[in-house]
Amino acid sequence: TLLELLTIPPGYELQGKSLAPFLNSSANTPVHKYVFSEASKDKWTILGDDGWKLLYSPKEIELYNLNDDPGESRNRIAENTSLQVSLMKEFFFWREQHKEDKADNYLKLNPELIEKLRSAGYR
Repeated sequence: TLLELLTIPPGYELQGKSLAPFLNSSANTPVHKYVFSEASKDKWTILGDDGWKLLYSPKEIELYNLNDDPGESRNRIAENTSLQVSLMKEFFFWREQHKEDKADNYLKLNPELIEKLRSAGYR
């Protein structure tokens, strides 16, 4: 989306679709039913277009309805096992389809850049 808005060609194939056409229109149609995001090394977020959000890690699973609970204060995993299973199936299907992409998604830092980041206070 940002590259398209800035008229910068990406230079390589990207996952996803640009949302630029929706910014200047009254279209209210979702582009994807689910959004998958890596929250940390072993934690993923699965967000449905219906407002349900699943946080998954091998150690813990949380489920929130962002329409009723935007602050994510009430974990509803115990009362919605069928929704949990449905979202997990979507996630594992998506993950299997994109497992080849993972190796290319990380920036490889050269020693010079690592030293600049350390001198700026990053560890």
